[in-house]
Amino acid sequence: MLRQQAEWVKAAGGKVILVSYLFAKSAKADEFISISEDTGIKFMIDSGAYQFFNAKSRLSSTQEYEDYLRRYLDWCEERAQSIRCAVELDIYKIVGIRKVYEWQDKYLFPWQKRTGISVLPVWHELLGTDGWRRLLVHPGVTWAGIGSDHKMPVPHLRAFTKAAYDVAIKVHAFGLTRDKWLMQVPFYSADSSTWTVLPRYGAAMTLNKRVGRLTQIRKKRFGKGQISWPPKNKEELSEIITLTQDVTFANFDPKAKRKDQDDIARVSGISRFIEFSDLATKIWTQKGFTWKGFKKKRRAYLKKRSTGVQSSSSQVARIAS
Repeated sequence: MLRQQAEWVKAAGGKVILVSYLFAKSAKADEFISISEDTGIKFMIDSGAYQFFNAKSRLSSTQEYEDYLRRYLDWCEERAQSIRCAVELDIYKIVGIRKVYEWQDKYLFPWQKRTGISVLPVWHELLGTDGWRRLLVHPGVTWAGIGSDHKMPVPHLRAFTKAAYDVAIKVHAFGLTRDKWLMQVPFYSADSSTWTVLPRYGAAMTLNKRVGRLTQIRKKRFGKGQISWPPKNKEELSEIITLTQDVTFANFDPKAKRKDQDDIARVSGISRFIEFSDLATKIWTQKGFTWKGFKKKRRAYLKKRSTGVQSSSSQVARIAS
């Protein structure tokens, strides 16, 4: 399945895919590296922290979580050439904020320096603005994520990401459920599962470039129920092509296996999300946001800070915790 997902992303023109350590850990190192080399896809690895918020999956002690973290980092290191970044074990609510910070300094950032794999710490609302300021000034941070559990309005999100941009930190939006945010907030990267909506829910995605919106189109909006998937005849297939403006569906074979039919839908969905992301990047570039040379800029900021010349993060300071 891991290879199949990488093939979908490749076919859609993507370069990076987010997968959970829980999903990918069964892949041996040589197999994992082979998938990356064959497809040209790099992996962003999530730690699988979400599993521990299910009471049945909880571990019995902080030491067991620490052991899990070490196994996770060892696994990633064995596959370093294929991994773009590794997400921290962000279980603040379980082991406490201080313990996760301790793991960052004891394991994650030294490991990042040794392996060359970027570590992606995740900000959650319980960390408050002080937690975001800590990320901005921490010498180990080059890329930070904002968890999907936040309830910040767009102006606050924009202030957070702008403050990070000013000190050369890239920001990733986890579980982006509101696609319009890409047009309103200067995120460096984002992940979303919206590309699965057609085979799962009978909704086709289309991109309106004029207004910069991804739209899920369902027949029920016209009083006819959901789009029929897979299409049963040429008329239904023609309707999907018309709605999505996606020629990918021209390769649809009504006699093919359902899995192969769904694969075409998934590639189409990924293509729309990538196209939307590229449009957002173009718009933010026109507004003066560019992430080129960020490593050098980050080093310069940290050097100034170490010599007493500090950059202001007043945008974040003005936001109420």
